[in-house]
Amino acid sequence: MSTGQVSFERQVQRTIDMMHIKLDRLIDNVDAHVGRSIIWGSATTGAPGQPVDKEQLRPSWRQEFTRRGVSRWISRKKYAAVIEYNLRGAQLRSKVGGFHSVTLTRIGFPRIVKHELALLGHLGYVSGGRGSKYRDLKTGRFV
Repeated sequence: MSTGQVSFERQVQRTIDMMHIKLDRLIDNVDAHVGRSIIWGSATTGAPGQPVDKEQLRPSWRQEFTRRGVSRWISRKKYAAVIEYNLRGAQLRSKVGGFHSVTLTRIGFPRIVKHELALLGHLGYVSGGRGSKYRDLKTGRFV
């Protein structure tokens, strides 16, 4: 085996490792966007977020990891489904949020993935200091 082949093998392995890192980052970003869409709403999905009356439903949503790379967002509040599907034909008293956030997030899932892929495409991930940030690779500014 020549040194040129070892170098090429190393380059291929680095590329594979980088792709795994980007894939893991994409999965994490998509999971976080799904949670934000359900809880706070999202322009990407059109989900309105959770209605706020007594501020009990929003904090009840939790991300539950089922296995590596797979999670689900759940609420243990008994009335979460009533709010999601508007089972009682209720009128919203809240000026924030609305019905069907989970449904609209599910329907908009491909748009979430596309949106997060686009962000990973032109943003570089910088770790360290007070946390991790994204830097726009074109302008160099943190976002």
